[in-house]
Amino acid sequence: MNIGLLLRYYRKLQNLSQSDLAERANINEKYYSKIERDENNPTYSVVNKIVNALEMKMTQLSIATDGYCNFDYIFSNGNGKWCVY
Repeated sequence: MNIGLLLRYYRKLQNLSQSDLAERANINEKYYSKIERDENNPTYSVVNKIVNALEMKMTQLSIATDGYCNFDYIFSNGNGKWCVY
C-alpha cells in the first residue's frame, strides 16, 4: 500500500512540512517520514490522525479494486489503486 504518496500530495497542497504535519497529528516526525517513503505501513488510527490533521475526511482516500479510477490523480499500489479525488 503506497498511502505515503497520497499523504505527501495533500501535505504539499497545504504547504506543510513533514514536521508540521507530524506535530498536528501528534505522531513522531521520523515515523511520519517513513510513512511517506513507504517504509512503514500505518494503522488505520494513525492514518486517521494524519487525515484529521490535514482537515480531510477518510473517505477522500479510497482503494479502487477494478484497476481504473476516474479521479484527478492515481497512484498504483500493486493490488489496486489509491485514488485521490
